[in-house]
Amino acid sequence: MTTTYHKLSANEYEITESKEEVRIIKFDFIEADILHKDKLIAELQEGIVKLEAEKAELEILKAALLKAK
Repeated sequence: MTTTYHKLSANEYEITESKEEVRIIKFDFIEADILHKDKLIAELQEGIVKLEAEKAELEILKAALLKAK
């Protein structure tokens, strides 16, 4: 661990501690995570299309109701 000190004033010091972190990541996990995220994106895009269709139906209904006055 590395520690550095920086004097801010006569009574204050900034202390910065840093450590080296090592991680082991399996490549197949990364590939699976990418595929999972692609699936989520596709589902969100499909949901957006459905919401836009529902919105269009509501706009048609709104126009029809406004005419009925």
